Amino acid sequence: MLKIAITSLSAYAEGVLHFEWIELGIEKEEIQSCIARVLKKGESLCQSKNHQEIFITDAEWDGIALWEIGEYDSIIDLNDRIILIEENIEEHQMKAVKFLFDNSFVENIEEIIDKSLLDDVIIYENSSMEDIAEEYVENFINLDNLDPLIASNICYASIGRDLELDGSYYVEGSDVFEYIG
Repeated sequence: MLKIAITSLSAYAEGVLHFEWIELGIEKEEIQSCIARVLKKGESLCQSKNHQEIFITDAEWDGIALWEIGEYDSIIDLNDRIILIEENIEEHQMKAVKFLFDNSFVENIEEIIDKSLLDDVIIYENSSMEDIAEEYVENFINLDNLDPLIASNICYASIGRDLELDGSYYVEGSDVFEYIG
């Protein structure tokens, strides 16, 4: 789900860039072992001692990037978040998780899980606000009972714009998200 590249800060400061990739969602001992290897390798490459700090030089999400990874983020905290996601969130819910983070409805993954916020997000994939408006109108009005002149002149684009301005709908890429929370 998330791989990060761990680098020795002292080695980097001395002009030596070396790193080790680690896939998160693992035991803390494995993380500590990886950090120890990176620091030891930094000492060996630089022929100096006291390499004690690491930082994240790269990150790769497998699938949807749920949030930005900072170079000094806590690897243990990142790992704990990834474990929570793997244990509690289905693959098809990842777009909703990203939506909640991107729009600042939540600050952490625990909020999503504790409050069951994924139930508050409806995703209309490969849709536009015009599509949403058309569905909205059809749910409230039987178009067969309208005069064809009136039915053919309904402006779904305008209705879609008004629905979006209302604040419950968010267009992101080719998807529309409705937040009912």
